[in-house]
Amino acid sequence: MNTDRHFKALMIVFAMLGASRAALAQTPAPIPLQTALPMPAPQMPVLPTATVYRTDTSIATIMKVDTVLSRNDTLETFVTMQVRVRRVPVPPPPATTFFFSVRPALSLTQNAFQNWVEGGVSSVAWLAAASLNFDYTSPDIIWQSRAELNFGQTKLDTSYLKKTNDLIDLSSQVLFKIGSVFYPQALFKLRTQFAPGFDYATEPARQISGFFDPAYITQSVGMAYYKSDSLNFSVGIGLRQIVTREFAIYSDNPATPQPEYFNFTSGIDLNAVWLVGLLPQVSYRVHASAFSAFDRLNVWDYRIRNTLRFVINDFLATQLGFTLLYQDLASQRIQWQQNFLLTLSYNFKNF
Repeated sequence: MNTDRHFKALMIVFAMLGASRAALAQTPAPIPLQTALPMPAPQMPVLPTATVYRTDTSIATIMKVDTVLSRNDTLETFVTMQVRVRRVPVPPPPATTFFFSVRPALSLTQNAFQNWVEGGVSSVAWLAAASLNFDYTSPDIIWQSRAELNFGQTKLDTSYLKKTNDLIDLSSQVLFKIGSVFYPQALFKLRTQFAPGFDYATEPARQISGFFDPAYITQSVGMAYYKSDSLNFSVGIGLRQIVTREFAIYSDNPATPQPEYFNFTSGIDLNAVWLVGLLPQVSYRVHASAFSAFDRLNVWDYRIRNTLRFVINDFLATQLGFTLLYQDLASQRIQWQQNFLLTLSYNFKNF
């Protein structure tokens, strides 16, 4: 009895499937998406050509979903949806920007010995430094101002404090934006020191320099190649003043009988900066400047500062510096200075 019922149910199912196939054979195939009826393109408003836009696309509403069994027993699903496309105006960058960066730094070294039979000298050494950068950009100019300030002293055992670092280095440059990387430029530079300097090779020590004694001041106009802060070069016609008050050795012209405490010359002024990242936390920077007077173009005064910087974190960094200096009036020899520092510093900036 149960077998007869099962047999009849199977026969009914097969009959229904056969009727479905016959109906599908007489039904036209659904229109594929590629041959769907064309729809009129939406009318887009005319947008200002000077404005920059971005396009945002999102699915707003799924209106209908149809699933159809085609002739080859393939299920096809047709989704009718509404898509929203928006063109959003992108605000232009500000025409005028101002950025600043101020990085103070401090380094301290101290050693103390008492009854130390292996030998040693108590000492303390410290260095305070600051690097300041100010950048102003407008549609017409780029104005950059820099300041490097350093002062350090050391004391060995019972001796008095001796100066180890002393620098005031200021510069301000204006670039006139009439090209892509080449700009007319005007430059001002000042280099001097904070405190008196002494020659410790004599006893007692003899003072040989002081604040604004000497001071090297340069103004120049010319052309600059400025690709970025990491690579730039300038050449110009410059005026240089060497100002002294007591120590005329830095400004005196040996060809004249009287000492000159103010030296004024015109000549060619060269400046270059190159900064390269060697590793993610290691950078190498070269800052070079040179000046030659028109009446002595075979003699160049120059200063080349090399700095290798290792950044440990936001507060700690090590720095290896090496400076070459040649000043024809002060000395016929190439002067050099080297230092290695572990500094505690932090960069205050608005970008």
